[in-house]
Amino acid sequence: MRFNGLNHIGVAVRDIEKAKDFLKKNFESKLIYEGVSEKQGIHFALVSWGELKLELMAPIKGEGLIAEFINQRGEGIHHLSFQVEDLQSIASFFQEKGFKTIKQPSEIPGIHAMFIHPKSFFGILVEVFQGIEESYV
Repeated sequence: MRFNGLNHIGVAVRDIEKAKDFLKKNFESKLIYEGVSEKQGIHFALVSWGELKLELMAPIKGEGLIAEFINQRGEGIHHLSFQVEDLQSIASFFQEKGFKTIKQPSEIPGIHAMFIHPKSFFGILVEVFQGIEESYV
């Protein structure tokens, strides 16, 4: 079982354009990748801030998981994301240990992901994924 380290921190925001502008203006962040998931109802943007990457996520129509998160908790950290070399062995490890996992198909080509439910990890939603296109690194 091998983790390649923290890849990014997911942050739920109400307005993705304001969040991108804030980070660019104040911290010279750079946009790495941006997209929309109609299925999940989110607009997302991966930005770099020095060595750190943030995945900004905003609801498209005021509904969906990110909208629910913001309505219940406000804007803030949504998840931690770790890149791994072998997602299947990691998934098997967590399932054997009794962790509650959530499978979520990625809409980004070449990425396969799963989540560890917050109830299994100190109240933190953890994303574990394998594969990433070179342009997203």
